[in-house]
Amino acid sequence: MRTLSFCLTLAVLLSASALAAAADFTRHDHFPSPARYGVVGSALPDGRLLLWNGEQVYAQEMPGVDQFRAMASGYAGDPAFLILSPDGHTALLGAGGYGTDPFLDKIYRYDTNNPRDYAPDAVAAEIPHFAATFLTDTLVLIDAGAGDWVNSVLVVLDLSGAKSGLVPVVLKPSAKADTVLPKPGYSAALSVDRARGRVYAMDAASLELRWFSFAALLNAYNTHTPLEWATDGTPVGAPGQYFNGGVSGITPEGYLVIGGALGWGLAGGVQYVNPESGAIVQTQDPSGRQAYTSVIYNGVTGRVTVMSEGLTYVEGALSELPVAGSLGLTFLMAAFPAAFVLRRRWARPWPAVR
Repeated sequence: MRTLSFCLTLAVLLSASALAAAADFTRHDHFPSPARYGVVGSALPDGRLLLWNGEQVYAQEMPGVDQFRAMASGYAGDPAFLILSPDGHTALLGAGGYGTDPFLDKIYRYDTNNPRDYAPDAVAAEIPHFAATFLTDTLVLIDAGAGDWVNSVLVVLDLSGAKSGLVPVVLKPSAKADTVLPKPGYSAALSVDRARGRVYAMDAASLELRWFSFAALLNAYNTHTPLEWATDGTPVGAPGQYFNGGVSGITPEGYLVIGGALGWGLAGGVQYVNPESGAIVQTQDPSGRQAYTSVIYNGVTGRVTVMSEGLTYVEGALSELPVAGSLGLTFLMAAFPAAFVLRRRWARPWPAVR
């Protein structure tokens, strides 16, 4: 029985790898539908996706399959982000919105080790926000509203309660209506590059991508000495060169994954950017229509999930849940992430970042 389960598991992995290399993207048929305006998500440590549609929190049944289970409900709002702490189980759900939306600016805390429906104590903070990323297990960097519809500021929230309130760490320049693009109505993702000790941020008004030293951000937080966007941030490429979704993740090769589009009604897709040279090394077009995209990068499997024009696509092939005993299923859960990372490296032999 043990040999049979192993062989079945290996066959599923090899089949998924071969199909993934043969097709760029596969459309999801059972991806959760938005309850409001979109779906956001992140990867769990075992490679499954954790998703939020503006009402319910979903977990993928297994890595790479087109089956999702509702785990909790009542987390209402316009999804701006879902981020997962380095601790592997604490998630934050950012509810955006506008006007008189009763869920406007709420940031919910959700524990994957203890899934439960919404309760008032799930609200971790209330602040205008566009994007966020975890710096540490408890320190969260938030691209927050600056009290108008044009500017924003990077602040740090301490979930442990060691410091009350929000601490500004990066002050962005004031925008002038006659010199910058109108602020887009969507988030620009923040992303931590732990291998390089950097945090990538995009100014959603100017479409300018910069990185800040991880250590400098922590120092700014600890000393209450904010950094300056223009003088302390290092630019990547030129303003307007990249899609406007911000950096959604970092590939094993060290490239930045950037979704979105070049502007309203302009070409979109998924870009892979060398952060050292600023070069766009690859552009993907999952919809085939160069449409605006929203991207979830799975850092465990190395694959992207892309939402565009009401449809959702995954890089490579979808897999079926195997009919196997508990041993085979457990082995598959452990083996899937490594298999997908290998598949990605085989399928995309890019040169190393320099």
